[in-house]
Amino acid sequence: MDIQTIGKTFVNVSVNGAFGPHKLVGPEQNVHGLILRTVNFNAAYTVVVSATPPADTFDNSKTIAFIATSRTEPFMVPAGLGVYLLLGNDYNRKINVTWDYLNADGTVA
Repeated sequence: MDIQTIGKTFVNVSVNGAFGPHKLVGPEQNVHGLILRTVNFNAAYTVVVSATPPADTFDNSKTIAFIATSRTEPFMVPAGLGVYLLLGNDYNRKINVTWDYLNADGTVA
C-alpha cells in the first residue's frame, strides 16, 4: 500500500478568483527547489511555474505544470521558479495545497 506524504508547508484559503493570478510560492522563496505534495481545489485550476508571475489569468505564455481539481502525485518545481495559480473569474475559490522545500542536497528541508 502506498503512503501519501503531506507537505510540511500548507495553505488553505478562499480567494477572489477575479484578482488573480495568485502566488503560491515566489521564485525568491524557492531557493533549492520544492515538491508540491497535495493539491485540492474546488474547480479545475491551472498551476503555472515561472521565474516571473503571469500577467493575468489569461496569460498562456508561461509554463503550465498541470491543470487539475486535485492531485496527490508529488510534483517537483526546480529552484528559482515560482508557483502561481490561475483561477476562474469567480468570487469564492478555494486553495488547499501542501508542499515541502528542498535543501541544497535534494533532501526535504
